[in-house]
Amino acid sequence: MTHPVCALLLYPDFAEYQIAPALEALRGRVTLTVLAAAASAVRGEAGLRVLPDLAWGEAVAAPALALLPGALDLRAPATDEPLLACLRRWAVQGTRLAAICGGPVVLHAAGLLDGRRYVVGMSQEQRRQLGMAESGYTDEPVVRDGNIVTARGAAVDDFARACVGAVSG
Repeated sequence: MTHPVCALLLYPDFAEYQIAPALEALRGRVTLTVLAAAASAVRGEAGLRVLPDLAWGEAVAAPALALLPGALDLRAPATDEPLLACLRRWAVQGTRLAAICGGPVVLHAAGLLDGRRYVVGMSQEQRRQLGMAESGYTDEPVVRDGNIVTARGAAVDDFARACVGAVSG
């Protein structure tokens, strides 16, 4: 039996705890591929060191699902053009994009939240500074709008269920 591919996108100081429940819920349901800016180790905010399978610029086929965790500082991924181009390409190809806590900032930077409902772990002032459309913001724990799932950082279990739902149908 072939499982759909799930791409886990990692950047420095990613929040391990936010994605752990989703990875556990998806275990046995997907083939996980870990991507980063380069195929060299990335350290999470709690110190977990992960060796990616590929750089996101090397990803050829669109995965069924892509996971974007929050991070202590999202400036680098939100300005990483190869990452943003990869997300745009995947969105056009039908990949379901799931981002938690600050991860939706990267989707916003790629232009993928335009005209969509979303939630992000940031204050109204922070959203305004980033130019995120307030009209699409909601205070729900998890929001699914088309092929995009966004979640509050504290909604890790609901996010995990939404990720399973995203690859199940």
